[in-house]
Amino acid sequence: MMRKFLMAVAVTFTVLPALAQTVHVGIKTDLTFSSISGNGMSCSLQTGYQAGGFAELSLNRKWSLQPELLFSQKTIKRADDFGVYYVNTASSSARQMLKLSYISLPLLVSYKINNFFTVSAGPQYSYLVYDDENLLKGGGDAFKKNDVALVAGLQLNLSPSFRVYTRYNHGLVNVNNIDNRYKWSSRQIQVGVGMHLF
Repeated sequence: MMRKFLMAVAVTFTVLPALAQTVHVGIKTDLTFSSISGNGMSCSLQTGYQAGGFAELSLNRKWSLQPELLFSQKTIKRADDFGVYYVNTASSSARQMLKLSYISLPLLVSYKINNFFTVSAGPQYSYLVYDDENLLKGGGDAFKKNDVALVAGLQLNLSPSFRVYTRYNHGLVNVNNIDNRYKWSSRQIQVGVGMHLF
């Protein structure tokens, strides 16, 4: 999976620009509200952050492709009944608030409604690079390394180079690495700003 991720990054940032009429590169950052829903996890949204870079590849006046490379710090919450579902494996000293750090690659298709509003949607692949969770006895990994989500958002273009946006990410795969009895799905709401560098 990691090899496929690196190949996707290489294709995105080398092949796609050749298809575009105009290419812009920029930076972005946002406030994130994340949760992982499923048995033993709390569905309440917790605050985190995300930052990285993007390329905007204009295909014509209305349509563009927007690949991004992001670092995402998610905070999620363990439910009080976690030990009920994982009686034999749950750690008695498990923290309730957990930090998960991902490298994410969204690949969005954007449509410019007018000079002020743009809508976008597409898939996102994320790879878990660090976590501080201690949910399991013996220090096992409770979360899978790979996550795939569907992203949709609305962008307000305040100037040709500056925008604010909001997005919703809905996880499509089971990120529960403990066993196959219960499915855990990620979700995230983002509110942020972006700026063209050139």
